[in-house]
Amino acid sequence: MTDSQAQRYQDWLSEEEQSRLTRIRHPEVRLCFLLGRALVRYAIGEFADTAPAKIPLQISESGKPEIDPRAVRYPFHFSISHKDCWVIAGLSRSPIGVDLESLPKRNYLKLAQRFFHPDEYAGLAQLPHDQVAHRFTQLWCLKEAEVKRLGLSMAIQMAKLNFDVDGKHITCQGGPRPPCFQLYAFDKVHSDNGVVPINTDRFGYLGLAAELTANSPKLFQGLPDNLAGTELALVASS
Repeated sequence: MTDSQAQRYQDWLSEEEQSRLTRIRHPEVRLCFLLGRALVRYAIGEFADTAPAKIPLQISESGKPEIDPRAVRYPFHFSISHKDCWVIAGLSRSPIGVDLESLPKRNYLKLAQRFFHPDEYAGLAQLPHDQVAHRFTQLWCLKEAEVKRLGLSMAIQMAKLNFDVDGKHITCQGGPRPPCFQLYAFDKVHSDNGVVPINTDRFGYLGLAAELTANSPKLFQGLPDNLAGTELALVASS
């Protein structure tokens, strides 16, 4: 991404967002923050026929980023997630949450005991060792996506949600009226354009929670106004 392109996307941000951007020290995190918010504005602009710079984002009372409803004709909701070099934004006419996770080495059972519902932890503890990382990540993506959709505190809500991924079917207990849940997988995604370099051999999952059935999301590898999408493989849905 050239300096002029970066400046163009920064010009789309609010003063608060620009101030936050300058406080982010890690270059990769700063890039993800900039591209995520530029991507949301560009996507909404395409639907609403509005210039991205004229789409103001604000923080709700619960601390969740949202679109100022006075700025567009139709209500839009969005959710942004980034992990490592990946960035994705979900857009819907109703509340939506997305979470993107890779599979780093970690003590999965210890984390599950702290953050997961007891039933989820018990199910993980019974799995063969080589399946724990994948199931943990699947559950984490779904739980965080739902927490983001609701706009609630992760620390409080994560353990209340009880997800089960049985084959290709997702169920959830402990939350409000069940929305549509979708779980996608991606693997060995390549990018040669140098814009958002993507690790080539790291498996990951995308969790999506929305009140309406969403179209298959894409993992974008380009700049907001020059997108190239990679279709994700659906693993399970509610």
